[in-house]
Amino acid sequence: MAKMVDSFPEDIAKNATKEQLSAIKTLGESSVVSNLVPGGVFAPNGAQLNTVEEILTPVPLNGDRFTAYQQTPLNETSSSFNLTGTGNRSNPPPAVFRPKDVLLLTDGTCGSTCTLFAYLMIMQLNVLTIAVGGRPTTGAMQSVAGVEGAQVFPMLDIGAAAAAVQALGPTGVKSGSELALIAEGYALSRAASPTNPGSVNGKNAFSSHNSQIPLQFLYQAANCRFFYTADMIYGPEAVWKRAVDAAWTDPERFCVEGSRVPMNNTPVPVDPVFRQATGAAIRMFSSETVNFSVVVPVLVALAFLI
Repeated sequence: MAKMVDSFPEDIAKNATKEQLSAIKTLGESSVVSNLVPGGVFAPNGAQLNTVEEILTPVPLNGDRFTAYQQTPLNETSSSFNLTGTGNRSNPPPAVFRPKDVLLLTDGTCGSTCTLFAYLMIMQLNVLTIAVGGRPTTGAMQSVAGVEGAQVFPMLDIGAAAAAVQALGPTGVKSGSELALIAEGYALSRAASPTNPGSVNGKNAFSSHNSQIPLQFLYQAANCRFFYTADMIYGPEAVWKRAVDAAWTDPERFCVEGSRVPMNNTPVPVDPVFRQATGAAIRMFSSETVNFSVVVPVLVALAFLI
């Protein structure tokens, strides 16, 4: 798909049929294709990747091949939305709470965007994490235990993008090719259900100190864990009271046996693959991998397998 889209002439819309114009619109709005063609894909050092070959450059990990590492610069501002510390929000007011006074409470089902937010809190600001629930055994539990990918690609979008490329491409891709099989969508529809069309983890997320293992394959235990009690069924107040007691009142008493894990206050060196990205990052209200005064997140992603 990437190579064919890249080969389309700039004036492809000229004299296009109604079907082809619809295909062009689909590709222009595709989250899949936008990660595979030049225009909005950046390397960890902030430089724009200008060719499909650069984007598809295989990164070998554990016997598989992935696209090049990607990172979206935080100073790429938007007219509708900006992260605090960037664009028209580059001078935020002082933080309301100190990191040591913040607690991240989860039931372990945190996934997708929740994991990105959680890791910013954990790795940048060294915020205390507590997990509630889990199996009826003692010991530690992960606060972030869902899929820790950086972006999902809906399966219907994958099929739609393939069909759009097929509609605009040469006759040779009309039938029998891998592209045609994806466009046909048989396997994609078989994997879906009426209530859940399904999606795949399109990108792996990495911390800035490890370019070899995606975050979803690393174990990150919460600093404490406690079990649910009967009174917690009736409202969140009891859950939060226990969380506060476990975090600050008496952790030895309120944390499950064997679940207390010390916080990592030691700065971790940036992986050389990502080092330039850290130097070029935008400074925020405080901030990825170490403490409250470093830099903005370096959650670097690989696009899907090639």
